[in-house]
Amino acid sequence: MTGKHKNMDNNLLDFKVSLAGLGYFFVNLINNDSFTRVFSFILISAFTLRRWYIMEKRNKTDKDY
Repeated sequence: MTGKHKNMDNNLLDFKVSLAGLGYFFVNLINNDSFTRVFSFILISAFTLRRWYIMEKRNKTDKDY
């Protein structure tokens, strides 16, 4: 798989996870269930932190070359 296709697959996966997280968040607003709100917040935060970690790791390896 080329780099372009791999990047596209990652972007599609990011979009799907973000969309699922946002959908879950909006369902939580309707239900007013505190547990699902907290879980949604943790899920979205963890995903964002993971993406930042991956971007920083990639930037550090790009600078080495």
